[in-house]
Amino acid sequence: MNREIITPLITPLHEDFTLDIEALQKLINHIIEGGVQGIFLLGTTGEFASFDLEFKKEFIRKAIDFIAGRVTVYVNTSATCVKEVEDLTVFAGENGADCIATMPPFFMKIGPDEIVDFYSKLAALSSRPMVVYNIPSLTKVNIAADTVFRLAEIPNIVGVKDSSGDLPQFEKLCTHFAGSSFKIWIGPEEKLKEACEFGGHGGVNGGSNLFPKWYTGVGDAVESGEQETASALQETILQFSAQIYNSTDDPNAYIKGLKAALSGQGLCKNILAPPLLAYSGDELRTVRDNLEAFL
Repeated sequence: MNREIITPLITPLHEDFTLDIEALQKLINHIIEGGVQGIFLLGTTGEFASFDLEFKKEFIRKAIDFIAGRVTVYVNTSATCVKEVEDLTVFAGENGADCIATMPPFFMKIGPDEIVDFYSKLAALSSRPMVVYNIPSLTKVNIAADTVFRLAEIPNIVGVKDSSGDLPQFEKLCTHFAGSSFKIWIGPEEKLKEACEFGGHGGVNGGSNLFPKWYTGVGDAVESGEQETASALQETILQFSAQIYNSTDDPNAYIKGLKAALSGQGLCKNILAPPLLAYSGDELRTVRDNLEAFL
């Protein structure tokens, strides 16, 4: 099995919160040169919930143009409003997305039958294959393994991005789908090695915006049985997470830390979409000082 690392692309912004097109092109080239197999647009790492529909469409068009067929493009079309999900799904398919990824509509807690109904109708509408996106910490809806088994029977649904962080659930998915074409990727990079060892197909990991070769290296090492290499790289990822994503107790420290680190390497500006405020002062200095250990 070839493991795949898919980068959930950050959204580079100018001070007026418009898209930084120059940084977008630079970042995409950096990531692809790092050997990843795919790029995931407008995910949690991409701050998708902070942008309106027109911004998302511009971002999709520009990013797909810069990627230029070099890697697989996944587009997250999630929203609270089903009509908006449908509109963006159609748009992404018409504008070059290879695959659509979608969370269940969030804010309302919906049940398994409602989840299956939602994905069934969306998959029938989509011109591209679809990936189920499970991130219960933010949607408040966990797509349990048994529900994923039902979703996998729907034509056009080809995989799941599991960001639940629940390794027993992830292992259950891997066991059930072993030997099939249905793909299973893990979100939390702190568990990438274990996910690959369970039989997962790889990860959709935020740190690959900055250090893509760490993540592709884990997958390659597990694939080739080089356990020491895989363990060493996973330990580096764990240290990076502790020093960059968890340098403060801010509930959004992950994205704040990642953008602060990327800006320190000239890959984007240290600007987050409202209502989030980027690190500054001591917080920013701490992240950039901590980053020195990994360069």
